[in-house]
Amino acid sequence: MFRFSLPQKTVNINGTLFGGQPGENATVMCSSIFFAGHKIVQDPLAGRFDKSAARRLLHEEFLLAKKFALPRAINVIGETGQALVSYLTFLLEETECPLFVDSTNKTAILEAFRYFKNSRAMERLIYNSIDAYHQEAELAEIKKLGIKNAVVLAFTIHHAKPRDKLALLLGDCSCKVSATGEPPSGGLLEKVKAIGVENILIDVGVLDLHSTAWSAMAIREIKAKTGLPCGCAPTNALFNLQKANEYLNAEKEARLAAAVAIYSSIIYQGADWLFYGAIRNAKWAYPAVATVPQCVPS
Repeated sequence: MFRFSLPQKTVNINGTLFGGQPGENATVMCSSIFFAGHKIVQDPLAGRFDKSAARRLLHEEFLLAKKFALPRAINVIGETGQALVSYLTFLLEETECPLFVDSTNKTAILEAFRYFKNSRAMERLIYNSIDAYHQEAELAEIKKLGIKNAVVLAFTIHHAKPRDKLALLLGDCSCKVSATGEPPSGGLLEKVKAIGVENILIDVGVLDLHSTAWSAMAIREIKAKTGLPCGCAPTNALFNLQKANEYLNAEKEARLAAAVAIYSSIIYQGADWLFYGAIRNAKWAYPAVATVPQCVPS
């Protein structure tokens, strides 16, 4: 295991620790639930779902997290604000872990946060995610709502390589290291800090399966320059390759081997958290990640 010379920030969200030096804190396992096409969802607009099936999935994951001593968080995906509120209300009662609030519709995310504003739920909710395409009005709304936890997406089609991601985050300061341990000013990070976000998680993004090497390198470089917790979601790229590759589509063992290889490469470069995909993947994702050394570096 290696160490970063720059002090590394540990973000504490409701007792779950993201970040630190490699191996200092265990990798946070982030599942996805209520996503498009999830069979337990009965009405994606209203947010109606099979609660018994959802409880079963949550309990199975909880037992695996306990068995393999890995912290967990849940990425909650909804098509509308109403759906997100329904899902989050259920999960706030059924779990104690952090909850990412996610949607392809930014308005839906903001509607959900409006609903929970000034409640204790805000301590557990994570805005997923702030990207380079956010308008000033959206950033102003995030500030108004008092959102303190957020994912910052270091990715656009023009920012796929590690150096480009740093430039997106840090602007002209991308080649400088802060002596104070604080992220340099400039770029997307400066905007996010300016609107009051305190707990920042960097998602380096994944373009496709082959670019996961860039993502792994970006995690190491961004942590080295900012000290902030980093992670990504390589499973989407793996799923897209599976659909295009006849062998991977047909052979489950091949898909699992590919996923484990990708997860390991990301974690060995310092990833603090990992979106491992649908919550049903927990049964193989947890033992796979637990196999990667989660030790405190000497």
